[in-house]
Amino acid sequence: MKELKDSGVIDERLYQWSVELRKHRNMGAHARVDKISKEDAKDLLDFAQAFCDYVFVLNAKFNRFMERKDKAEAQKATKKVVKKKATTKVVAKKKKKKKKKSKKKT
Repeated sequence: MKELKDSGVIDERLYQWSVELRKHRNMGAHARVDKISKEDAKDLLDFAQAFCDYVFVLNAKFNRFMERKDKAEAQKATKKVVKKKATTKVVAKKKKKKKKKSKKKT
């Protein structure tokens, strides 16, 4: 979990969730006298599910969203360049015609 935090995948709060989950997991894994309340067990389960959703599901969704967004922006930029080139060609043709007309008059 520390590696996820250090690499920026999770923030400090999610890291603290993981620390608490680990502590309580150890309580369940080793024979101990400590008891855990039903409410705490439910919260820990919710934390575990939220943590997994964030790290595995939401990060993947966000990455796909950003890829689509970047692709759309790149396509939009390409269309602008193509449109600008087309406009420049039209303007150049008009200037050329105007120049030819003015030469014919003289």
